[in-house]
Amino acid sequence: MKRMKKSDDIKIKVAKITIVGLIAAAIIYQSPTWYEAWEERPIVEFSFGDKETFPKSVLQQDGSNYFIDIVMRNRGENDAQVLLLVNSTGAKISNNENGPWEYQQSLLFTIRPEPENKFSQIYVQPEKETFVVQLQADTGSNSHYFQETYNFIPTMVTYKKLGNNYELIDQR
Repeated sequence: MKRMKKSDDIKIKVAKITIVGLIAAAIIYQSPTWYEAWEERPIVEFSFGDKETFPKSVLQQDGSNYFIDIVMRNRGENDAQVLLLVNSTGAKISNNENGPWEYQQSLLFTIRPEPENKFSQIYVQPEKETFVVQLQADTGSNSHYFQETYNFIPTMVTYKKLGNNYELIDQR
């Protein structure tokens, strides 16, 4: 009986491992569960606006409070869970008109799949002539495995008091 060289033995082992890996990958990717989960994933977009209609050039008011709109949309087919982190400099912010008022807020949203934009307000109490509000997002703890979250400019707005109004002077 002829003995194989050690290098041939290693090549056979590598070939066997490669074949097993390819079979496993084919099974996983052909599985309707993984494919459907990928195809039906939530695709979330968020921003302070689309740079044309939002954000407004003058800080909006509802009678007693100033507010800024957050624009969100889920282009996917499953509910999305997003944790929005809102920071400010020169103004306190809140997710409702009665407070609590802080310089940083974490807001958990469940966004249903719809082609139209959804709006939510961040209430603002300016403390200085010029203030900045910045928006970031993270996936929630119970979010879909394949969820995609995108931010679109602007995610930072700067307002300055000019006369009786706070006017938008910068957006990024």
